Amino acid sequence: MSRYLRLEHLYLSECGLERIEVGAFFDLAHLRWLDLSNNRIGEIEPRTFDGLTLQHLFVNGNRHVRIGRDSFAGLATTGLYLHDCALRDVAADAIVRLNFTLRYLWLDGNQLERLDPRLRQLFEVLLHLRLGPSSSDAVAPPGFCSGGRA
Repeated sequence: MSRYLRLEHLYLSECGLERIEVGAFFDLAHLRWLDLSNNRIGEIEPRTFDGLTLQHLFVNGNRHVRIGRDSFAGLATTGLYLHDCALRDVAADAIVRLNFTLRYLWLDGNQLERLDPRLRQLFEVLLHLRLGPSSSDAVAPPGFCSGGRA
């Protein structure tokens, strides 16, 4: 990607991608939008987006993608879109580490079975949160979302 150093928006939606190499976007310092939606990515490996400062990261539509606790380590983004990924669980550590930059989080259209209580601190600072029917029915401790902006 080093030929595209000034690139601000990169759309790789519906390209059949199955894997993203760690550091694939490292030299794209001006990148603000990264759309990896509707591919077949199986896992977001640790530190895949290390060093990026994005406005929006779209991972939505990658059915059954695995997101680990360090998948977003080293990333700063305002928007993270994980809707329609058939996620059963969200690694709270992966999402909470974005607490200082994340303002938009979409988790709707997943198969979340429970919401980790540690996500509450993040939900309280978000400007836009989409949980949707399947994820809002997820087992959460009493008062989990009370007082937050959902």
